[in-house]
Amino acid sequence: MPGAAIGALLGFVLSGTGLGIGIAGFLGISVGTLWMVGASLGSLFDGPDTDLGDSTPNYTFGQLSNTKSQMLPIPIVYGRCRVGGNIFMQTFYDDTLQKMDMLVGVSEGPIQSIKSIYASDTELTDANGDITHELEEVTLNVHLGEPDQVADSRDPSGSTYANVAYVGLTLKAQDGLSGNPTISSIVEGRKIWTPAGTVFSRNPAWIVYDFLTNTRYGVGVPQDLIDLDSFMASADYCDALVEGEPRFTLDYIIDTHRPAVDHLQSMLACFRGYFLARDKIELHVEQAGSVYKALGPDNFVKDSFSWWQKSGDDSPNRITLEWIDPDNHYEQSSAVFEYQEDMQARGVFEKSFSVLGVTRSSQVGRLGNYLMETAKRVQNFCSFQVGLQDADIEAGEIVSLTYPDFTGWDAKPFRVVAVQDQGDSGLVTITCAEYDATVYGDDALPVQTPIVDPTPVTYDDVYALVLDDIGYIAEDGTWFPVIRATWQNPSDYTPAALNVRWRYDGDTEWNLHLNTSRMTTQTTITGLTTGEDLEVWVNCVKPNNGGETTGATATLSVGRDVTPPAAPTSLTATGWFGNIDLEWVNPADKDLNYVEVWENAIDNRATAVKIAETNGTSYQRYVGSFITRYYWVRAVDFSGNVGAWNATAGTAGNSDQENHQDFVDLVLQENPYLAEVQSDLNSAITLGDTTIKTIDLPAYEQRIADRIDEVNDDIMTQVNTYADGTIDAMLDASEAISAVRDAGIITDPATGLTSIYALDAYKTANDARVSTVEVDLDAVESTLTSKVTLAQVDARIAGAVFGDAGELLLSGMDARIVTVEEGLDAVEGTLIEKASVVDVNALGGRIGTAESRLDGQDAEIALLATSQE
Repeated sequence: MPGAAIGALLGFVLSGTGLGIGIAGFLGISVGTLWMVGASLGSLFDGPDTDLGDSTPNYTFGQLSNTKSQMLPIPIVYGRCRVGGNIFMQTFYDDTLQKMDMLVGVSEGPIQSIKSIYASDTELTDANGDITHELEEVTLNVHLGEPDQVADSRDPSGSTYANVAYVGLTLKAQDGLSGNPTISSIVEGRKIWTPAGTVFSRNPAWIVYDFLTNTRYGVGVPQDLIDLDSFMASADYCDALVEGEPRFTLDYIIDTHRPAVDHLQSMLACFRGYFLARDKIELHVEQAGSVYKALGPDNFVKDSFSWWQKSGDDSPNRITLEWIDPDNHYEQSSAVFEYQEDMQARGVFEKSFSVLGVTRSSQVGRLGNYLMETAKRVQNFCSFQVGLQDADIEAGEIVSLTYPDFTGWDAKPFRVVAVQDQGDSGLVTITCAEYDATVYGDDALPVQTPIVDPTPVTYDDVYALVLDDIGYIAEDGTWFPVIRATWQNPSDYTPAALNVRWRYDGDTEWNLHLNTSRMTTQTTITGLTTGEDLEVWVNCVKPNNGGETTGATATLSVGRDVTPPAAPTSLTATGWFGNIDLEWVNPADKDLNYVEVWENAIDNRATAVKIAETNGTSYQRYVGSFITRYYWVRAVDFSGNVGAWNATAGTAGNSDQENHQDFVDLVLQENPYLAEVQSDLNSAITLGDTTIKTIDLPAYEQRIADRIDEVNDDIMTQVNTYADGTIDAMLDASEAISAVRDAGIITDPATGLTSIYALDAYKTANDARVSTVEVDLDAVESTLTSKVTLAQVDARIAGAVFGDAGELLLSGMDARIVTVEEGLDAVEGTLIEKASVVDVNALGGRIGTAESRLDGQDAEIALLATSQE
């Protein structure tokens, strides 16, 4: 059954008490409950911040210090750390206080090494442990805490201090060494048990194992109550290489009076570790896994299912991790990780965590990524009861939950964070948190590291202020300017508060951005104006008198987006009735503002001109009938950045005919044979080629008058016929692929000329037809002219443009062009009638014409008929 506790005595050794409690009680849980205890979703992320307080000499912002007491414990050093140590013996040679001996306790032993020993800012030994100083009468001896180590000659009692690593020093005041120097050193700490033997190790699993099982300074858990297999699996996971280095290491100092379980929590937080308290204590590392069991409504005890989501306050969008930076003299540093889009939408929700056992920026970045992804992706929690058939589910396992009627979930994965036995009822209550394997990736967020001097230097004010532009593109495509300020706090004291102010160049008043008692070393400033020169001022409040320091200032121009959008793609140009329709695919850049359209009559982008700026993915360009143009497009974002062209070569587009007459004109223009035929049809009749008869004028005058009436009747009949034809064509438009129609009356007041016209043109799947009717009335000239044209061609002509001279007649296509003209001149007393027919088919062509001319003044009739095949 889950949660069975056993009676191991887990004492709070460091607090000076030995409490007879079980494993579950030691871990802070009740009997019958199986929790993920440690750096799991239920503790690190939702628990209180870790606070080591002010009593630790090694975990501070700024310079280390030594403690001086025989009542304080010797530190326990795991991994590689910079240690201040506890001075447990100090004697002066005489009353001048110029020379002294001291013993500085470094760690419980045995340890690996003590190197890089400093007396304040003066280096005594280097990283190899070799003496580097040239000071007079200054000596030192290193003791690594072996059980059988010899006594230091400086100790009058001759004690060997077995299992205590310490440094014995003789110091004499002189240039470069005065006052009460702080002794610090780089320590490679405890040699601990591992399956490979007792060795120096930075593996978090074996460090936790040592602290749990050590009976001298640790918790003292019997080894047979430790699940060794789980520790070995966790150790292997931590040792796995990520970009050439172990995934997780631990460098941790225990130097304060705190309950052992608090120290364990601090260690576990550094590598996502957690305990499970079954019959034995198990150590696990939270990581991606596979689903152990699928559960649904049939598995849940009736009315036991509850579901909730984290509130906004519990979903931080800014996370600060406090860690130890070896590149900054092993001082405490802050790494800030932000979810900028969420901060803009909801405001700032911040949480801070101490991972002071981490000394690698890469590991800090991985933990920061884990916490930020957890804040984004883990929102749902639930609790339910199951019966004995599902009581095998244990904390830490992954289950898939299906409950469509209540939550809409279908096989949604969850991590089990707690399993609680409900006693004699036989029921088990399971608590779960949403599971997403993404949060356990090995990706690391960038960690800003300060540029520091090569040797320790003390500072009494804020220093090393640096500004960085970290602006980004918001969801609406606009640029969101952000300036990040990083700095170092004073090393000589801990400020009572920090102030961050800013102003634009030329302003006299400062804007207060931040006033905090938390010793952060980083902040971000938003709501700024692009292009302005920003000045930032950071100072602190001294703890003794409350006065503000001078602080540090820095200036940076607020930047803007300088990344151009990608190029549009798939540009096409299609002709359509005098237009060229352009279409393309826009780039996916969310800050895309518009697309420029450029045009040229030749394929030369250098001389092209911009004709449009459009927000869409298409543009229609009017150019007239049968025009060729070349086109290019490129994108522009909201910041004015211009992207690349879609291509070097232009995309060619050819406009279609604007109306039917343009098509006919083009056919006649590009086919000289038809042009010649047209010229023949329109040529004047040579009277010498006709037979002329002398007739009786009065009779012919009457015939002319009668013929004028007939012509008028014919014109009206033709107009009515074309009107009917136009209506019929409109009714048949649904069967046509395309149709063009026009009609109107145009009067020119200056000339007295009135033109009546009608047009009907349509194209079906098989042929094309163009019909025109024109009537011109000229009051000044006293003339009436009418012309009717009908052209029918098959689909091949309707969709083609002929360029060869005889191509139309020789193409083998079907075509028929019929023209009837009639002209009546009252001044000249003439009536002219002319008809022409052009027939083309697969067998050849035929052109026929007929013309008559009646002249009242000359009393003549001229007739002409021709035929050509």
